Amino acid sequence: MTDADGICWFVARTRRGQELTIRDRLDGFGIQNFVPVSHTLRIRGGRKVKAVVPLIPNMVFLRATKSDACALANGHGLPLFYMVDRSTGRMLVVPDRKMDYLIRVVTEE
Repeated sequence: MTDADGICWFVARTRRGQELTIRDRLDGFGIQNFVPVSHTLRIRGGRKVKAVVPLIPNMVFLRATKSDACALANGHGLPLFYMVDRSTGRMLVVPDRKMDYLIRVVTEE
């Protein structure tokens, strides 16, 4: 589940419509992250416009150590709310293998 240095994938919720903004800010901090998105055509004002829409609303996956993940929400003010595993009471961690599979399936064209 974790690397030797404690880096793993955490699942965080965010406010509605903030997924892509959070992704860009995490990129700026150099934190590996993943927001599954779909490229769709929408009609706005009678015109077709390409739009990037998150596939899982209000959800961001990020790969970091637990202390770095907590610092993002507490020290840098990112509106992240980490999901908790109810059986253990700890932050929810997605195994690397399952995360790699999710990324591969979503990014396949």
